[in-house]
Amino acid sequence: MQASDPVITLLVSILAGLLSGGVGGAFASYFLRRRGSVRCIVPKVNVNYVPRPEDEYDAVDVSFTLRLYNEREVGTSVGNIALSLQSQTGVHLSTATLQEQGANEPIMFLDLPAQASVWRKIAYRMNVPKNSQAEILQVKSAIRWRYPDGKLERQIVPTLGFEGSRDEPFLSRVKAAIYQ
Repeated sequence: MQASDPVITLLVSILAGLLSGGVGGAFASYFLRRRGSVRCIVPKVNVNYVPRPEDEYDAVDVSFTLRLYNEREVGTSVGNIALSLQSQTGVHLSTATLQEQGANEPIMFLDLPAQASVWRKIAYRMNVPKNSQAEILQVKSAIRWRYPDGKLERQIVPTLGFEGSRDEPFLSRVKAAIYQ
């Protein structure tokens, strides 16, 4: 019986190693597949000021093409997608949930397949403070969205989707050439 004790110990050790490696490998795979984020790509935001003398607020007509790219190896969804407008001095002018062109309701959520893009034509009217035309002409825009786990993400637009790259000086020249 003494000779079989080391054999049983060896077999139990091998089995424990396989199980812990399998569980550890599955956890690592689960974690690595969910790494990455959603990238927002909006080359240009068109904002047209609409004065409304009879109303409490003026308005802007907003239109652009929204592209959300999911970098993850698993699908995800995003909700509460909104556009925020700020003046050059950082004063908040307005925030409104995005609305597709021709739709009567805002976008509640978008499903994003793994490592793929979702494109939407956005066009809607949002309220802005009275007599804010000067600020609107030099407005800074940002798009924000929320993941199912509650994490909120925000990205300044317009963007070509390369922001944060190591080639920042090169990309600055590319953007300057495109927007001239």
